[in-house]
Amino acid sequence: MTEEYKDVSDPFRKWGLLILGGIVILCLLALVVVFLARNQLATTFIGVLASDTPVVSPTFTEMVTSTLLPTETSTIPPPVMDTILPTPNRTPPMEVMTQINGPPLLDEEFSDNSKNWTGLDQNAEFLIQESRLELQSTEAELPAVLYCAGLCGPYIDNYYVQAELVEDRASEFTTGLVFGLDPAVNTYYNFSTRPSSSGFALRKFNNGAWETLVDWTPSQQIYPYPQPNIIGASVQNDVIQLYINGTRVGNYTQSDLNASGRIGVFVERDGTRLISNEVLVYQLVPFSLASPTSQMPPAGTPSPGTPSPGVPSPTMKYTLTPTAPGSCPRDVPSGTWVVVLTKSSEGRDSIKINGVDHKVDMGVNVFYLQLDTSYVINIKGKTYEFIVPTCKIVYLKMK
Repeated sequence: MTEEYKDVSDPFRKWGLLILGGIVILCLLALVVVFLARNQLATTFIGVLASDTPVVSPTFTEMVTSTLLPTETSTIPPPVMDTILPTPNRTPPMEVMTQINGPPLLDEEFSDNSKNWTGLDQNAEFLIQESRLELQSTEAELPAVLYCAGLCGPYIDNYYVQAELVEDRASEFTTGLVFGLDPAVNTYYNFSTRPSSSGFALRKFNNGAWETLVDWTPSQQIYPYPQPNIIGASVQNDVIQLYINGTRVGNYTQSDLNASGRIGVFVERDGTRLISNEVLVYQLVPFSLASPTSQMPPAGTPSPGTPSPGVPSPTMKYTLTPTAPGSCPRDVPSGTWVVVLTKSSEGRDSIKINGVDHKVDMGVNVFYLQLDTSYVINIKGKTYEFIVPTCKIVYLKMK
């Protein structure tokens, strides 16, 4: 019997070859895919490597921005505001305070129009609300005047008027104070300021024409927009004194001066709106340099022959005293020095200056005395002797 040999296939070998061949094919396909998409894969790979920077950087950038901006906002503006916007002093100047006789004749804070503020002409458009007055002109290139027509005048003489004025926007126009107004004949005095150029002027409107009394004069006392300016004028016999923010800036004298009448405010023309929060009027103690015994002098006035507090002679004009800073205020009349006497007890008392008695009240009393002149001042048994060559302020006390 012959034995026949048969080759029997191994199933494990067959499947192993198939699997190996499939793996090789998949690898080749993967290589082909990588080769074809190599540019896109490279960009993605680089982006992944650089992804740490954009994720962290915006976070720190935002933190720096949010920290620095509030710091700059809260730190930088205050010094600028302090420089541009000084706090206005609404109290009348010291030399006016020493001549005030009693409480204000008018203290208008514009809570309503009970004082009957009235336009001098039809073009004066005004509004009183929320404790302020607004005035503008409705006619091109025409001024507008608003005056107090109710129980607020007319003021005859020896009075001081003051107003707080500001524009609603910066402009080159003027706003101002009106006094001595007679609406029947359309006559008034106008003390105007122009904050854009830091100038002031005193004019009189009469018979439809302007008369310049004090020409436009520069003054560092005028605050620029948007800070309000406190401007005031005193009328005493033949003298008009002009004040800006507590400092006297000029004066006008005229024989037989007539500045009696109503008070008000003024805006030069259309294009700007005047805003006021307060108007004050005080009665001043009358004085007379020509006949010292004919009228009662103001409290704290030196003996006849020496300058009255804050009042020049009607026949002369003075210049501001050029003194070193800290020695005398600029508004002290030239050729004089100052004694400030503070009385701490109630009631009236007196002191002697060169043998002449002068009444003093509780509080501050101011005396303007001549330079290079011998003075002997007696205060309740104490004697002070002075000969002052250059302007200065001397402070004395009385219990």
